[in-house]
Amino acid sequence: MNPRSISAAEIIKNFTFLGAVTAIEEALKGGLDPAADLQRSILPIEKGELLLMPATSAEGSGIKILTIAPNNPALNQPRIQGVYILFDRENLSISSLLDGAALTTYRTPAISFAAIRQALELSQEDLSVVVFGSGPQAISHIQTLAAVLPAHVKVKSVTFVARDLEKAKQRVPDLVELGLSPECELQIFETGAAEVQGHLQRADLVIAATTARSPLFDSSLLKDLVIVVAVGSHEPDVREVDSKLLGRAQIVVETRASALREAGDVIMAINDGSIRENSLNDLADVVCGRVTLNRDKPIFFKSSGMSWEDLVIARAIEQALK
Repeated sequence: MNPRSISAAEIIKNFTFLGAVTAIEEALKGGLDPAADLQRSILPIEKGELLLMPATSAEGSGIKILTIAPNNPALNQPRIQGVYILFDRENLSISSLLDGAALTTYRTPAISFAAIRQALELSQEDLSVVVFGSGPQAISHIQTLAAVLPAHVKVKSVTFVARDLEKAKQRVPDLVELGLSPECELQIFETGAAEVQGHLQRADLVIAATTARSPLFDSSLLKDLVIVVAVGSHEPDVREVDSKLLGRAQIVVETRASALREAGDVIMAINDGSIRENSLNDLADVVCGRVTLNRDKPIFFKSSGMSWEDLVIARAIEQALK
């Protein structure tokens, strides 16, 4: 059997952000247990990190191999590069090779919006959104939001906040490519701009998709009905959101075990006494309806990435291209 090579262009042409969210939800509702996931390896190498993310299920197995090179953007090269290898269920031969970075671009927001979709459906007003970051994850989170938003809710404004303003202006696509209506207000500010504070005070949804190692903003600015998603870090001593937010929020994580191992936002809030381990809610419990999200307080979702997620999305992409 000759494995099929699936490029980033093919994935973008044939797969949708809504399809990615649906695949994650269906997998969890179908009984997939994230707690049974194989542990990934994050290995330091000379120019960055090497990630190995193996996973297996009743439908087959796979592994994602990625490099993360922090200095690459300055060289006009992608920060994340890699490949996903899908194996046949019956004979373990390689069935497909997928572009790993493109897969990650769909997987990460799919997890975020599977986690908070219930809360979005309970929203009564149009959304003001603040996004920290301007890379592929920041952009794909807005594209996924546009795809999953319930019919009675619209996005009225999106504000990107980035360290490099000129680079952000080049990266962030127009409203059409983002999937938003022409009436949506789109703005881009540099980190530290005075206007950002006001946008945070009005924000209904805040997305953190950066390489920051310390909190990006003062969470006391945020209102009680805010939803915050943090996806940029996977190290126990790195965070994008301060402990004060977690202390007043309902917290959702991929699994409690993975969060206690890798999610610095959560680990540091536990260590300083802001929250306890038993305040963490698993993603599967939210998606399957065993936990109801509370719209009277902030909702915080933290993702560090797990191997099962990539396997689910890779299988869904392979099926979409048949």
